[in-house]
Parts: sequence; C-alpha cells; structure tokens
Amino acid sequence: MTSNLTPILEKASNADTIILGSQIYLHSVTGAMRSFLEKPIFQYLVYDTNHTSLFQRKIPAGFIYTMNVTNEQFKTGYEDDLKSLKTYIEKTFGSFESLVVNDT
Repeated sequence: MTSNLTPILEKASNADTIILGSQIYLHSVTGAMRSFLEKPIFQYLVYDTNHTSLFQRKIPAGFIYTMNVTNEQFKTGYEDDLKSLKTYIEKTFGSFESLVVNDT
C-alpha cells in the first residue's frame, strides 16, 4: 500500500534542500509535524550506534520554530527539548539550521 505522502517523499529525496516549520506546543513540534517527520527520517535510519543514515546525499535542512515565548525562555528550556529532533534531521540529511520566531 502506498501512502498519500509518497509523492512528497519522492520530491524530498531529490530536493536540494529541505525547510520545515512548526509551532511549538508543550515544548515540542506539533503532533502532525512529528507524525510527518517519522516518514522521511525513519525510512533512512539504521539501528547502529551512530544512527547512520541511508540517505544517499547530504543536503541542507532547516527548521523554523514559532512560539509565543521570549528568546530567553526558548534558550533556557525549549532548546534542550528540541535537541533530539535536530540530531535526527542532521544525521539523516547532513546538516541542520534553525530559525526561532518568538512572541508570536
């Protein structure tokens, strides 16, 4: 059975860069974004000690976080909560940069 995400995942695998975005609720990306991310990340994940990626190329990946907290509040709590997401995206695609939009 093919997913209705199949065309998006195929385009992403051929993209020059990937830019994602999500509101932050309860110190994490939305449930919909988390569910979406499982598809492009999990399919390339290897269960070894380095969490090696089967993604054939290295491309820049970016994430835009939006939330209604100050930049100081983000740095003292949210940044650590989002670290695993950064790690998996970086290991899968090769790089990771983020933009935080505060006081939304």
